[in-house]
Amino acid sequence: MSLILSASLLYYVIIISETLTYIFNLCIDNNYFPQAFKQAKIIPLLKSGDPKNPSNYRPISILSVLSKPLENHILKYLSHHISKYDLLYPNQSGFRSNHSCHTALTNMIEQFYSNIKGEKLTGAIFADFARAFDVINHKLLIRKLKHYNISCNFQTMIKSFLSNRTQQVTLSTVTSSFLPQNFGVPQGSILGPLLFSLYINDLPLSISHSLCEMFADDTSLQTSDSNLTHLAKKLQQTVDELAT
Repeated sequence: MSLILSASLLYYVIIISETLTYIFNLCIDNNYFPQAFKQAKIIPLLKSGDPKNPSNYRPISILSVLSKPLENHILKYLSHHISKYDLLYPNQSGFRSNHSCHTALTNMIEQFYSNIKGEKLTGAIFADFARAFDVINHKLLIRKLKHYNISCNFQTMIKSFLSNRTQQVTLSTVTSSFLPQNFGVPQGSILGPLLFSLYINDLPLSISHSLCEMFADDTSLQTSDSNLTHLAKKLQQTVDELAT
């Protein structure tokens, strides 16, 4: 019985894969991300604090399973382009192969140790951007992609991936109506984390007095000086630049 069932499942997998391959190739040829793949069901997960405060929840997007292979394909070629031209900031350790939170911590500790050996004081700012994935400006993201020499066709595909998205919130047995998602990248998508990394990738260019160590939306900014007053001034300048 199990052998018959397995053969039956294999048959349907083959049939579905051929159809999906045709659809995906059509999407790639036309630089189009299907509208049916851009409907998200939002599951709010409590991060911390008062559960009655909606701002204390992280919105996790449950997306169409059929969108995953197409996202994986886009991610593969975008990652190849980024790797080929070494586009990511060296100290960005989030959502990146051969990098992790251990990489970020090791770099930071090495810098602290170097400052100690040089008899310098170390000052650090630890920044966590609230709702970072949810506030990405799509037009600004596309403008940034142009600077990374990403082809027009690929930009069109990314625009299609980002635009006309809708989402509904499900909480217990209650479900909202679908509403447009005009900002951000879906938390729970395959492509979203890399797009966020590219969006924030130029942040260190704006910081003149401190070294940036980044892990996704968690950023440490550190500087050193032998004089405490000068160190405090550098840190304040760094805060001002970060806010700008």
